[in-house]
Amino acid sequence: MINTIVRVAPTVEPVTLAEAKAQLRVEIDFTFDDGHINSLISIARDRVEHYCNRFFSTKQITILYSGSTPLKIDLQYPDLASVESVQYTDSDFVLQTVNAADYVVDVDRRRITFKTGPVSGIDYRVNATTDSPVEYEGAKIGMLMMIADMYDMRTESIIGASVTDNPAVLASVQPYRFNLGI
Repeated sequence: MINTIVRVAPTVEPVTLAEAKAQLRVEIDFTFDDGHINSLISIARDRVEHYCNRFFSTKQITILYSGSTPLKIDLQYPDLASVESVQYTDSDFVLQTVNAADYVVDVDRRRITFKTGPVSGIDYRVNATTDSPVEYEGAKIGMLMMIADMYDMRTESIIGASVTDNPAVLASVQPYRFNLGI
């Protein structure tokens, strides 16, 4: 089982307030809704990231792997900028950090390989920093449409249809989906 925890949230969103206001046709000088619009930007980015199983912002995360003694760890995200550390829980349930010289990180192949063989542990943590894809204009357009839907409706649904079911949003973000299995 794999879980991901955001340790440090992004400080820069892929959609700016000015871009969102342009999409919403809200005058730039109208600032009353700025806090609400900024929240919608974060919500839209988060939803698109979850739907696509990738990142569109820089943040620090911890990927939790349940299991024991791997020879390698496959990283399920394509947008990792770096891996800061690998940790594991030992048999006494104490968190230990693997010496960086004992593993190799291949971000392009999304893999961590242990040089000295498996480390005897119960659960593993990979502390990493994410980045965004080089090109993600379609995903950004999907986020802008989602922001517009949420801003205009001021509610999650219209008679049972979620704003994430908007076919135009799904068509915009679909090409960015990654590693979703069969």
